[in-house]
Formats: sequence, C-alpha cells, structure tokens
Amino acid sequence: MDNRRDLTYRHAVEMGTHMREQLISLMKRLKDEQQRLLFAAAESATLPSLSTIQRVADIELNIAAIENTLAELPS
Repeated sequence: MDNRRDLTYRHAVEMGTHMREQLISLMKRLKDEQQRLLFAAAESATLPSLSTIQRVADIELNIAAIENTLAELPS
C-alpha cells in the first residue's frame, strides 16, 4: 500500500502545478456544494435530513483530505 501511495505521490509531483490547480478547483466545488446544502438547511424551519447532514460531513472530510494532500505536495 505504501508503494501505491508513493506512486501516486510521484505522479502528483510530475504533474506539478497542474495537479495543484485541479485539487484547488475540486476543493472549491466541494465547498460551494457544502455551502449550498447548509444554506438550504438554514432556510428550513425543520432539522435537515440525516442524509443532508451526512453529505455535509462527507464533503468536509473530502475538503480536509484535499487540504492535507496540497500540504504534502512539493511547492
């Protein structure tokens, strides 16, 4: 498994700036979707559905994973 991670990391290094830009773009789309879900939940008089809460949480985990990946990429 470490070998697979090393290959993925090496690929990211080779992709350089392009990969960083793609990850940042993905993170922005995820944040926009998360914000849309939260705003819709805030406008409702009831609690959001469990599926909405789970989607918000899943998106947050993905955002954190992207931030960690970006931090690991060489500058």
